[in-house]
Amino acid sequence: MKKFKLHQLSDEELKELHDCLIEMYEDVLTFCNKHKIQILMGGGSVLGTFRHHGFIPWDDDLDLQMLRSDFDVFLKYFDKELGGKYYIYAPNTKYGSRTCFPRLIRKDTTLIDIRGLTGSYHTGIWIDINLLEYVPENKLIRTVKGLRCDIVRVIAASVHWYTNRNKYVDTYYSHSKSYNIKLLMGKLFSFRKYQSWYDEFDKISRYNKVTSIITCPSGRKYYLGECRRAKSWLPPVEMKFEGKLAYVPHSVKSYLRSMYGDDYMQLPPAEKRENHSVVYMSTKEEVRYPEVLDLI
Repeated sequence: MKKFKLHQLSDEELKELHDCLIEMYEDVLTFCNKHKIQILMGGGSVLGTFRHHGFIPWDDDLDLQMLRSDFDVFLKYFDKELGGKYYIYAPNTKYGSRTCFPRLIRKDTTLIDIRGLTGSYHTGIWIDINLLEYVPENKLIRTVKGLRCDIVRVIAASVHWYTNRNKYVDTYYSHSKSYNIKLLMGKLFSFRKYQSWYDEFDKISRYNKVTSIITCPSGRKYYLGECRRAKSWLPPVEMKFEGKLAYVPHSVKSYLRSMYGDDYMQLPPAEKRENHSVVYMSTKEEVRYPEVLDLI
């Protein structure tokens, strides 16, 4: 087996990645403003906006959020106005699903993580768009819906891991109990493709009524853990992200406490800093498997 190691982005490469993400964000923001789509920072990007007024220094991605109804508008105009420069993957669309949420990918770039080494689709530099959904007011109905959603999300991710299993991933995660559990669950539920499971997750998470509660089903806390009063999400608050206009949830401090704990302003130790298992990155060219194996 060809030996390889995960690529630790240098400070220069991380800046190059951040610059590319900012360009992408500006394209998305301009597009959303034109079509009256409300877009918010999400997840770690909210923390970065609030704590650093930009990227968390070691962060290697950008997370956005928008209401389902706004994403429907986003897709309506995507091909004509953004399709020349970007791919988009999203469940239950003609573009196909690669994750449980929409992912916008810049065409002339490459960002391959360890699972993407055997992928047949392009994995360029991306922005994740997590959809915000209204949820039932009734607690019992909400709980049942949330549990179904969370279970299907775990199944979908496990089947994805199992389907994209390769010798590089096996080597890297060989001592991980959670990885082996994912493989077992993925094998059990692989009678359906992972894309189909992602589509199922997307269908379950939808709710067509406007209520007083909103969740982010694909968020780090899952459906039930992300439920908050709609007024704590909207209207968003304006802040600056790397000098650009950005929007964060209305009750941003409450959001950050619920996501990261009371000490969210404290920098975590190096060993607890999150990033992706990057194998290869380029902001100037599109490289696919198996060509990338010759470059690592």
